[in-house]
Amino acid sequence: MNVKILLGIVIWLYGLSVLKRARLSAFYFIVGSAGLFFILTAISRPYWVWFFTHAVIHGVALFSDITGWCSIMFKMGLVYIINSGNPVIMSIVLIAFGYSTVVVGLSYLLIYSLYVMVGVINFISVGILLKPYPEERHFYKHLWWLTLTLPLYMFLTAWIRLIGVINAMTTQATWKMRGFTEEWQRLLAVLRDDRRTIHNHYRRRKGK
Repeated sequence: MNVKILLGIVIWLYGLSVLKRARLSAFYFIVGSAGLFFILTAISRPYWVWFFTHAVIHGVALFSDITGWCSIMFKMGLVYIINSGNPVIMSIVLIAFGYSTVVVGLSYLLIYSLYVMVGVINFISVGILLKPYPEERHFYKHLWWLTLTLPLYMFLTAWIRLIGVINAMTTQATWKMRGFTEEWQRLLAVLRDDRRTIHNHYRRRKGK
């Protein structure tokens, strides 16, 4: 086995251990499933890559039949996540079919450019509607740069919504869910505890 793959597996397992002890169920699910997929892809032969890819696709399809949160394109190995604000197509699985990472990356760049184009059209349309309101239009025109970052913002909020859904499904119902700051503090607390454990173990061995 490649040393890099072995090192990646060790880091992945430690990351899962940290996330589980910090009780960050959403990140545990995302890191666990994504890491397992890429590890199996890296160590498997082409047939098994195809097999594991379709196993993941069919597993997601079963979950989708219950929740209706996405639709599956079996022949192309795509997962289309449905939401009203920003539908997402997960095509990273194409790498497992032998597609070049450069081609997949360029396709994402092209899609991003198209989203920016849509944002520019919307920006111009709103600017035309604001003609009767010169002060508001002047303020609005200074926000042109947001059209370049809006697709990235929508992508990040889609992940935040997914994390919120997983947290709501795996934690006890309360009026207020955990915020990012609290989850970050939990993660740091686990890492500090691991560092303290390693340090104490090293001191005991040195004392002997």
